[in-house]
Amino acid sequence: MNVKFLAIGTLVGGIVLFLWGGLTHGLVHVQVREFRDAQAVVRVLHENAPENAVYFAPQGAFVSVAFLPDMSDKTKDLTPMLIRQLLTDMLAAALLCLVLPGIVAATVLRRALWLGLFGLAFVALKILPYSTWYGFSAPFIGMEVFDVVGKLFLAGLVLGALMKKLAPAA
Repeated sequence: MNVKFLAIGTLVGGIVLFLWGGLTHGLVHVQVREFRDAQAVVRVLHENAPENAVYFAPQGAFVSVAFLPDMSDKTKDLTPMLIRQLLTDMLAAALLCLVLPGIVAATVLRRALWLGLFGLAFVALKILPYSTWYGFSAPFIGMEVFDVVGKLFLAGLVLGALMKKLAPAA
């Protein structure tokens, strides 16, 4: 493994993944709606969900509860979550740097297409079942497909080009 490729690929790839995720989640309209009476819903959830977790009711409710200890607005300071997301994307980029040399392909584009195909496999295994089991909407699933496959394809392009430049013997 070329350490220079791993280090630069982790940084650059992580930034590309982070920016793509910001674009897909910030600009693509998704049917995530606010409750009519958010305060009433939060009050009921706080009373019935004793700890932060994912909760399910057989009638079709699927709720992720992640309250702050003081019940304050999580959207007022996104910095810690954005930093954690960037670090997560850098971890993913590092793992992709380890995987990419194992993909035998003649061109950078073909490596990117292989990673995009892996993205579709991931979607089939992990994202599509959310619609089946939890009723996630088609637009939400579509946005997640666009996000995951786009991330892996772009990572394939960027990391493939870096690998070609920094580790040409690979």
